[in-house]
Amino acid sequence: MASCDNKKTNKNWADEEDEEDIELVDEDDEEDSEEASDDIPVAPEELWTEEAVADMLRRAYADVNIVFGPREDGLEPNIDLDGMYCTRHWNEVLRQVRAASYRQTSAGKQGYNESFHWNYWMEGKVSPENIKVTLLTGNMAEATFQLTHGEEWLYTHVALDFEDGQWRISDWLEIGDTPNSLLQEMEHYVEQAN
Repeated sequence: MASCDNKKTNKNWADEEDEEDIELVDEDDEEDSEEASDDIPVAPEELWTEEAVADMLRRAYADVNIVFGPREDGLEPNIDLDGMYCTRHWNEVLRQVRAASYRQTSAGKQGYNESFHWNYWMEGKVSPENIKVTLLTGNMAEATFQLTHGEEWLYTHVALDFEDGQWRISDWLEIGDTPNSLLQEMEHYVEQAN
């Protein structure tokens, strides 16, 4: 309200003949545009690099090897790969997939295999090789790499968002004649299961 009163006051004390030359600025519009730009998360300069994205992927797959590798003690490692390295939206959809999968298996139907996106072979060491990163905007990137497993490899393409102070995977994407999004596939599974 104060800014409206000020505009009226400013306009009222202007001379009639000078009124056409005065440009009134709506302070609320300025604040809205600043807020809109502030709402877009932007990676800090030191993390807005191809190497920062590649480092995150190397760290993630080092933990993948702990989760999928053989354990001498027989205990399962307590590492939540998706929670550590994926976006909030990915994890919310994954939570819905797990709930739907539980309902499906309880009804005697096949559940959803959610772990293959980290290690297609479901065992043994994997390594992201020949990582190529494309920085898209201040908070989005894509990376392609060969996920190697011994002599075998799988071409992998991921989308990433800068969220909570780090790069996080937002989707696994297939490239080719029929591009596919794992996130969309999971959302479809939830819709079909409900």
